[in-house]
Order: sequence, then structure tokens, then C-alpha cells
Amino acid sequence: SPYAAERADDIVRQMEQLYFDGKLNAPPDVYHYTIVCACWARSGESIAAQRCFEILQHMELRAEQGFANCNPNVRTYNAVIDAYARGHHVDEAENLLDEMIRRYRRGDQNVKPDGFTFNAVINAWTRSRKRGCGDRAEMILKRLLEFHESGNPDVKPDSRSFSHIIDYYSRSREPDAGKKAEWLLLGMIKMYGKGYTDVLPTIFTFTAVISTYAKSKCEDAGINGERVLHMLNNFQKENDIPSLIPNTFVINTVLHAWSKSGHPKAGERTEAILTNMEEEYNSGHFL
Repeated sequence: SPYAAERADDIVRQMEQLYFDGKLNAPPDVYHYTIVCACWARSGESIAAQRCFEILQHMELRAEQGFANCNPNVRTYNAVIDAYARGHHVDEAENLLDEMIRRYRRGDQNVKPDGFTFNAVINAWTRSRKRGCGDRAEMILKRLLEFHESGNPDVKPDSRSFSHIIDYYSRSREPDAGKKAEWLLLGMIKMYGKGYTDVLPTIFTFTAVISTYAKSKCEDAGINGERVLHMLNNFQKENDIPSLIPNTFVINTVLHAWSKSGHPKAGERTEAILTNMEEEYNSGHFL
């Protein structure tokens, strides 16, 4: 809440003053400042991002003055990036990611970006109203994959790294949104096959891709939606994942895609899907 952020901020400033007055044996450190940034990030206040950046600058100044335990770390940067992301200051969020990577490559291990860092910037772009924000989010995902593959095995994508962008395309009206969403889904399936279990797509991920095609209202919307349904069926059976058994919501989304397509065989395919749905349900293969 705004009150919690203001109180935390006041307490840390009081700690500083008490230390300088000789009434406290140790000054606030990176832990205290980072907590204040995290409180501001979640406060919902319009000044939150600016205040977090001011605290970050203050910490860097204190470190230069000899207070080494005030040096910002990855959690500090993540809190500031989170504040920027929540406040829709997407360029500033990406700039801080750039700064973290530069400092890490210069030898500062404490600011090595992690999965949260990249995901926060990805999410910021997918919530932005700027032109080309889907492509910008994909670029951050690409940078995450490159960072992972360049000697940072502990920094890797998870399902949110992809699903944030897929969800964006499911809300967008971009002409190629469906193809872009499906390409991301295929990337998740490929990585899962290589052992990246944290990248497992959920039933909602498949449904979002189908929904993206449905919203396109193109003649091939039903064809594409049904192809993704077959992809889901195959992936579920190959990996024996109960949570990926197609449910009514998935099927309804495919039917919606066909209904919006205007394809001459839309009625025929809709009936075939419903018939198959009944057969699968009767055989116990349907939720």
C-alpha cells in the first residue's frame, strides 16, 4: 500500500540519521533499501518508479562514499525494474536491464540479471501501448536465450517468458499475431523436449494461441485453430501430462475459430469436432 511504502521509506531515512548522530551502530544496508524499493514497486503510486530510481542512485552514492554494503544487487535492480514495469515506463525498465548486463560483464557478479529481470521487462513490453511492443518483447526473450546460452546456465526462461508474449498476441489485432503466437508455442514445446521443464506450456497457452487465430477472422482461422488442437493432443499423449487433456474451453475456442472463419467447410468441420468430442468424452479421454 502507499502507506507501507512511505513508512518503510521514512524508517530507513531515520536509521540513516540515527547512524550519523551516533545513536545507531550500523547504517542501513542493501537489504533495507531493497525492501523499500519493493514496497514502492507494489504501492501503485504514480511516484513509485521515480522514488525507486532515486533510492538506487542514493545507494550507489553511498557505496562510492565507502559504505560497500549499500551496493545495489540484483534484487534491488529487480525491484526498480518492477516499479518501472508496473508504471508502464518500459524504456526505463529495459535501460536498467542493459545497465545490469554491462555491469555484470565488467565483473560485478552482484547485479547479474536473473529470469525475473528478463521476465519483468518482457511483461512490461506486452503491457505497453507502444507500436511494435510484441516484437520488442520477443527481442528481450531472444536476449534472455542468448544470455542463457553464453555461459549463464542458471539464467533461463520459464513458461512466463513465452506466455506473456502469447497473451499479448491473443489480445492484439496484428495481422500475423496467430503465426507469431504459434511460433512461440512451438519454441516452448521444443525447449521442453530438450529438458527445460519450466517451459512446459499449459492448457491456457494452447488455448490462447487458438484464440489468437479465432480473433483474426481469416478464412484459415478454423484450420489453424484445429491444427493447434491436434498439436495439443499429440503433445499431451507423447508426454502423458494429465493437465493438458483437452477440455470444453479449448474445444469451444476451436469451434469459435471455425465460426469466425467464413470457410466453406466450417459447418462440416464443426460437426466433426463435436462428434469427436462426444467420442473422446465417452472413452474417458476428455475433461
